[in-house]
Amino acid sequence: FICVSRLVGLEGHAVVSGLSTRLGWPTFDREILGLMAGDDEMTRRLYETLDHRDLKWWESALSPFVMGRLVVNDYFRRLCETVLALARQSPGIFIDRGIDLILPRDQGLRVCLFASLPTRIRAVTARHAVTEAEARHMIEQGEAERREFIQRMFHVEAYDPGRFDLVLNLDRLTDAEAIDLIVAA
Repeated sequence: FICVSRLVGLEGHAVVSGLSTRLGWPTFDREILGLMAGDDEMTRRLYETLDHRDLKWWESALSPFVMGRLVVNDYFRRLCETVLALARQSPGIFIDRGIDLILPRDQGLRVCLFASLPTRIRAVTARHAVTEAEARHMIEQGEAERREFIQRMFHVEAYDPGRFDLVLNLDRLTDAEAIDLIVAA
């Protein structure tokens, strides 16, 4: 397996899809949420709504009823079960969600796609038709949420380069060069 993490605001789709095509491996991103829920449409919608970003909100809102912790634990348990089952079935490329911290450390390749804040701001501005200030806010908020999720669930720093086998700066590399480096690694 290959786990690809991206800094908030950085799409990285061209690298991931090119890698998937080159290796002939499936890519698992938001599809994981559907697989986690199985045939339960309501659970699928809940997980898509929650993803990693809203778990803290749910937990704090529902904590008087103890339900919040159950939702968080259920999401995390199902995420782990689904990812481990997919990784056992065949080679695959997994995107974000701290999946590199779920799968066995001595197997697979962990890649972080990096780009400077100005590059990510430009990408978010173009993708969402927002101002630079709004894009910066979206990135900062997303990074804070990701840091908190990784810290709470895995007890590690989200952006610690030691988590990864390969950190690629997409400010300095073309998508094709990044793909070549990942395949070589």
